[in-house]
Amino acid sequence: MDDSNPNMQQEQDLPGYSSADDSGSEAESLSSGDSDSSDSENNTTKSWEDEYDKIAGKPVKEFEDYAKMCRLALNLTDFTKLKASFAEFDEKYAIPSELWLHYLRKLILVTQTDKERKEFETWLIKAMKTYYDTKLSDLVLEYLMEKGSTDNSYFWSNVMADYSLECQHYFEKMRTFLKSITNQDECDIINALVRESCPNWDISSKESYAILDLVLICDDLVAKAQAQNNDKKWKKYYSTYLHKVREDPTINSRVKDGLNRTMFERLVATFPAADILWIGYIEYMQKNSTHDSIISKPSPASSEQKLGFLKNSPLELVKRALLAGPSIRLNHLYLHMMEQAGYTVEQIDEALQQIFPRITRQMVMTVELYLDYLAYRVRVLNSESEEQVTALRTSFQQVWDSLSLTYGDKADTNFEVLKLWAQVEYSHLKCPEQGNAIWRQILAYLSEAQLWLEYAQMETEYNGAAGTREILQEALELNLYNAHILEGYYRRFERCYGTYETIADCQARQATIARSSMFVTEHLHPQNRFKMANLKFSTPQQRNKQTDAKDKTRKHQTAAKDKTSKPQAAAKDKRPKPQVTAGLDNNPPKAQQPSKQSKIEKQPEAEPKVNFTYSVDMEENKIFIKNLHADCTEHELQNIFKDYGAIKDVRLVYNLRNVFKGFAYIEFEEAEHASKAVAGANGLSLGGKDIFVAISHPPQKRNSEKFEKPLAQKRRVQTSLIPTTFLRQDAAAKRRKMLDIEIETDKGKNNDGATASSSIVSNGGEGAKKTNDYFRQLLNK
Repeated sequence: MDDSNPNMQQEQDLPGYSSADDSGSEAESLSSGDSDSSDSENNTTKSWEDEYDKIAGKPVKEFEDYAKMCRLALNLTDFTKLKASFAEFDEKYAIPSELWLHYLRKLILVTQTDKERKEFETWLIKAMKTYYDTKLSDLVLEYLMEKGSTDNSYFWSNVMADYSLECQHYFEKMRTFLKSITNQDECDIINALVRESCPNWDISSKESYAILDLVLICDDLVAKAQAQNNDKKWKKYYSTYLHKVREDPTINSRVKDGLNRTMFERLVATFPAADILWIGYIEYMQKNSTHDSIISKPSPASSEQKLGFLKNSPLELVKRALLAGPSIRLNHLYLHMMEQAGYTVEQIDEALQQIFPRITRQMVMTVELYLDYLAYRVRVLNSESEEQVTALRTSFQQVWDSLSLTYGDKADTNFEVLKLWAQVEYSHLKCPEQGNAIWRQILAYLSEAQLWLEYAQMETEYNGAAGTREILQEALELNLYNAHILEGYYRRFERCYGTYETIADCQARQATIARSSMFVTEHLHPQNRFKMANLKFSTPQQRNKQTDAKDKTRKHQTAAKDKTSKPQAAAKDKRPKPQVTAGLDNNPPKAQQPSKQSKIEKQPEAEPKVNFTYSVDMEENKIFIKNLHADCTEHELQNIFKDYGAIKDVRLVYNLRNVFKGFAYIEFEEAEHASKAVAGANGLSLGGKDIFVAISHPPQKRNSEKFEKPLAQKRRVQTSLIPTTFLRQDAAAKRRKMLDIEIETDKGKNNDGATASSSIVSNGGEGAKKTNDYFRQLLNK
């Protein structure tokens, strides 16, 4: 293949790629007025080359580095760089289908000779083995229809095995292709292989329509799926589809199996970072073994290959999943399946050495994979073999040294590797002296009561309690925080294994330690100690009396304040106003500084630096994480989420008692990094719990200016049971009575006025005489 082919054309539909022109004839036709544009293109090309060389020189590259290298090589249209970039990328990760399409479309334009066709087909097979993508399959068929392959039967049978259920129109293309072939033997071979590879070969129209309906359901399922789904939601998604396919009576079992595999392939291609989808796919394939025949070319690794480019045996699926994105669960499953398949220790070592460089930035995942590997080495250990025992100890030491060299003191802060090693020395290798030495190494790093307790328990369980008493006595003399857990175990140990003298000595030691540690404990944690001597308890009657007395005192204080406030206000009004003199400084005089003897000024406390600001709007560059384990730290979250982009800040949320509430916020420099974190880390298992990750969108605060306070509604309080009508009548009668009295007074007829007024009251109706008690009786009837 000629890398400098002048007939090579530039793809015009590459998003984000430059369309730099390499044609000599077009360069000669440029006018002199375009010289500035040419210089600009040359500068751009030079910057791309410099950036490519800079990334290529990195000793360790991440997924983003490889992807950027490939894009720069596509911009430069340098096929030497293209081949090198894609080959290195394909070895480490699963290349996205979009990049494969851009590369293959460029490559096919310069494919002329048989040698070039074979090389192009090699790249084509690598692309088809990565992800399920109908655009890639369309490209393959386009290539077969126009140029033909060096092995047409291989490509047709594998493409139809993977895509015939969703793309039933491929059968028409195949028939058109077969008509163009003059060699009848080749036509018969292709027909036989496609008939064997396609589950929907020779089906009725009724079955064809049923398949189409189920494909449309799968389209809807993939379209509605969201990257932030947790494990439970994902299982519900694909389990619902599996149930619909299983209950369909019109299609056979082979078609059902093909539809289910197609559904899983589409899901993992759309959401490659969701490891639960890969695990569900693997579990499905383990339960439903296929009966595919051998139609593919033999490979160096295996003499047999399954139907289709997309290999879906359980072990092959795990390998594909790890290339798409490793996780703790996938790593564990991969090691387990290799062990079940009978891989040797050397083969497993070689397989894991390809994973460790890719997960170096994720410390928790690295430690977990090392622990899984060491546990595997312990399972296959023959303790009678001195060679295997030495190799196991060497492996433990190498793992610990590797973690220390890579992460320093932050690596494995719980000392899980050394604890496992110590337990293996005690239990499997029957070497308590070596286990004791490992525990001493752990305690030299960190001396905590919990570690001493685990040390003593291991000595008791596996070494017959030979040195437990000395371990506990040494630990208790250190006056450690939480030493009470050691004291309790010490008492139980002596009662189970000790004599009268050792039990008495234990009691005497603990009494001495208690007296000497009283001040230390109170000094270290005064807020956690309840001084019972100062607590006063009272009966409910006493508490009621105290409340009444407080209320009376409060009323007296309020009354006294009201009395003194009026004279103070009057005095305030009588204060002379400050006089302003022309030509003098009108600024008020400075207040006289109080003397140090009379008053000591309180220094203002420095305000804590707060990087996070509360916002009532969607915060696109900040993510919210919940369901975190109780021991989660900022450093742990930094290690997990720094793979998705530059982190600006991390904040764990605690309550007033400084207890972690189980959720946190991480702010990225860019919003797209936050979106990547949501897509990649939601549902991730951390500390035995599946975390939930979403873009931060906090609720409005009550004191926020944007928070609209609801208008207070008027309350209607019924102050009387007498209807309003009767009250109005009574008021009118009283007014008439007062008016009549005034008239009679003017006439001097008091007696007659009294009679008239009484008659008016009686004429006002019975409502004037009706009371609340009367209407209350009416309501109770």
